[in-house]
Amino acid sequence: MFCGVNRLQNNTIYPFLKRYLQHGWITEWEEMGERGKPRSVCGLTSTGWEGLVDKLKEFPESDASSGDVFRLCVGLFRLLRRPDRERILTARDGYLQYRIQQFRELDFEEIPPSLQWRIPTTRFFVEQLELERKWISQLRFQNQNTPESCIFG
Repeated sequence: MFCGVNRLQNNTIYPFLKRYLQHGWITEWEEMGERGKPRSVCGLTSTGWEGLVDKLKEFPESDASSGDVFRLCVGLFRLLRRPDRERILTARDGYLQYRIQQFRELDFEEIPPSLQWRIPTTRFFVEQLELERKWISQLRFQNQNTPESCIFG
């Protein structure tokens, strides 16, 4: 799964590749495939790497609300400097705190029996959010105790 998509289709990926080639973000070459047929292979250029790092550093509020985008960024933390990683962790943690507060403010006092299933469901969501906050705390510790020049992993 990539950012909520189970399988990327050719009509999704090729327009991106064409645009990235035009911008000089990737380069393309041919290699022999396993069955002896040539296949196109792409790789990031130095401009592409710089663009990727710049995009990761942005991490707007809308990204903080997406678990998929956050996990993708964490997977690429090795490309970022400590302050950028910390800012991303702080943004996601702030979003999670906000969501936990929203769930806790729900009033379950006068729920009719037909809607009682909402209580354990809400508790489950809060537990998941709190578990992610614990993970973020561990990532923060690792970030603070890893030399800047080391790969984060």
